[in-house]
Amino acid sequence: MQTLSRCGSWRLAFVTAASLALAVPIANGQTPTPVRAEAADLDTRVAQLIRELGAEEYATRERAQAELAKLGIVAYDALSDAQNSEDAEVALRASHLIRSLRVDWQQPGDTPDVVAILKQFADQSDAERRTRIERLGSLPGGEGVSALCRIARYDPHEELSKHAAIILFQQPELTAPADRAELAKKVAAVAGAGKRTAAGWLRSYAKTLVDPDAALPEWDAHLKAEHAQLTKNPDRGVTREIVRDLYRWQVTLLKQRHKDAEAESLIKKSFSLLEGTPAQLTEFTDWLMQHDAWPVVRELHERYAAVFQQDADLLYRWAEAQAKLKQPAEAAKTAEQAQGLHPENPLEHQRIARRLQERGLFAWAEQEYRQSAKLGPPASLVSLYSKLWLSEMLHDIAQDGPAADVLDETIKQIQKDPQVKTEAERIRELGAWQSRMRYFKGLHLQATAKTKEAEEYLEAALQADETDADVLIALHRLPNRTEEQRQSLERVIKRAAEKYHEEIIESSSAAEQADNDNARRIYNERLSLASNQFAWLVSNTLGDFDEALKWSQRSVELKPDAGHYDTLGRCYFAKGDLPSAVKHQTIAHKKDPHSGQIKRQLDFFQAELAKSRGAAPAGPPQKAGQPNNSGPVAPDKAPDKAPADKAPADKAPADKAPADKA
Repeated sequence: MQTLSRCGSWRLAFVTAASLALAVPIANGQTPTPVRAEAADLDTRVAQLIRELGAEEYATRERAQAELAKLGIVAYDALSDAQNSEDAEVALRASHLIRSLRVDWQQPGDTPDVVAILKQFADQSDAERRTRIERLGSLPGGEGVSALCRIARYDPHEELSKHAAIILFQQPELTAPADRAELAKKVAAVAGAGKRTAAGWLRSYAKTLVDPDAALPEWDAHLKAEHAQLTKNPDRGVTREIVRDLYRWQVTLLKQRHKDAEAESLIKKSFSLLEGTPAQLTEFTDWLMQHDAWPVVRELHERYAAVFQQDADLLYRWAEAQAKLKQPAEAAKTAEQAQGLHPENPLEHQRIARRLQERGLFAWAEQEYRQSAKLGPPASLVSLYSKLWLSEMLHDIAQDGPAADVLDETIKQIQKDPQVKTEAERIRELGAWQSRMRYFKGLHLQATAKTKEAEEYLEAALQADETDADVLIALHRLPNRTEEQRQSLERVIKRAAEKYHEEIIESSSAAEQADNDNARRIYNERLSLASNQFAWLVSNTLGDFDEALKWSQRSVELKPDAGHYDTLGRCYFAKGDLPSAVKHQTIAHKKDPHSGQIKRQLDFFQAELAKSRGAAPAGPPQKAGQPNNSGPVAPDKAPDKAPADKAPADKAPADKAPADKA
């Protein structure tokens, strides 16, 4: 749902609760009029004006609305409550006034990342604002905390206000008492005496930071009130998801206070929110597994056994739980049962494989990929994508030999069968398939100390596709290259970088000139891909590192996924900004904690940062060679692929950007 347009241009400065009642936001550039009444008298006056919004006389309603508009943010909480008035006229006018307040979401002291996320925040749809709230929550080091407090306090949509508060509660716990006390003061100041639900939650959160035991009864009251509201008035800013998250927040607090029995009891009470759908049970099981609540997973399975038996995602989760419960034979049997579902549906096996890979269950994912490839006709996109994604997964977990074997077999089918070749070239050109296979083979030979053979395979990979960034990077890092070889490679690298840069300019221009949202989305996808590929190549080899950083930042803005943050981390490393490299690589790892390449690069950056500060590396030393003319080696990067949550159909969608030719 789109947010209603805001009339006027109210500007709000966030001040302490004590001074809030004496400040009026600037409207249309005018000087604010001081409010001289005491806070109690002001509350009485605001309540009277809100009642007059529903007066019988039109003139009275208009005058009350004008006075409330003049008061601005001072009347915010009362107007927020009035949106739920049983008097339709009061509710309508209060809602209009709330939406007329133009909040300055960006504040002095915000980091560049926070400023970027909050850019034009008020003008976004509800769905986009929710996405941005979650992006604030994902920033490391509590960067987004202040902004989350503002949104929880002042976003006009009750549901988004509560969601921001919950995202705030989910921030990593501060350990130093002084830090907790300082944050408590900031949160309490923003919450003030606000009457809306999220403001009360903020006050309880502030108390939790300094005296968690004293705050537990308050959270119990909040939870009961919200659950009751869900039952009575589910359309008034309360959802099943919000209640669920309040349960989980209180479970977290109880566990932190070592009240495990109470926490488990509360988890079981939250079963009442379940409707028993596979999607709901899957999400709930994931949460239980994140908290190592394996016995509760068993109880959930017992309660909904019939649903589990018919759903492969749930069965694999149950198999994982059985393995954690030290029942390996039962886990293997359950996984076999899961693989046996959908015996004639290669697309479903492919989808399941992707999900298992995302969860780090690589052995089961490999079985599902191979099952999908076997069930799908060789001349089908589903079979070809399964083989491609399987090879990339094996490469990511450092099994380059098997990865090369998968592609070698695929290339033989491509060369043998014209139909397979036609479909394969809808994904990438034959040279790109060959380049990737030879690249994996070269890495495998490098790992087995067959240096000369490895170099030959990498050179052959370059001959097949001069734009594969990973091949160029691998060759750039080879030691003992002749001057002629280095100069020749530099020319190829510059040509590839220029090609990606041309794609950036073309896609950027096309996106700006697009006359509809769908076309703009397609061109922005292409822009994001080209920007990421350019930045990855340059930051790992040679060229303008500032330019690489600029386009990497743009790719993250368009598509803030793990792979693009991974590239951004590398760009900062190339510029010598080790703290920023670690910061953004940490975000990449958080978004994809099971990626071997992302984790290896994070370990490497952290070790380099520790060395720069004169500290011993926290982990084992990075096993990486030294390139002949650039900084230390970082792990390689797989090319961007088709979206993880969309398995390919036998006909490529007409509105999709073409697959990259890496």
